[in-house]
Amino acid sequence: MSLRIVTVYRSRASLSCDWPGCPERMDLPDRPADMDLDYTELRALRLLADRRGWRFQDGEATCPNHPTEAA
Repeated sequence: MSLRIVTVYRSRASLSCDWPGCPERMDLPDRPADMDLDYTELRALRLLADRRGWRFQDGEATCPNHPTEAA
């Protein structure tokens, strides 16, 4: 029996509020890295965030606790 170290890359989609000081974030579970699945999970996270009231404007994400105009 021999032991060896195997490098495993993990990936996780996450979204955090860009409002200064806001701790709100959404995370999907981590999993083995896969470029095709990365795109699918990012899209799924975006759709979930839309349903939960997050807003996206000019490359910034704002959680439903903050007005979009003030961000």
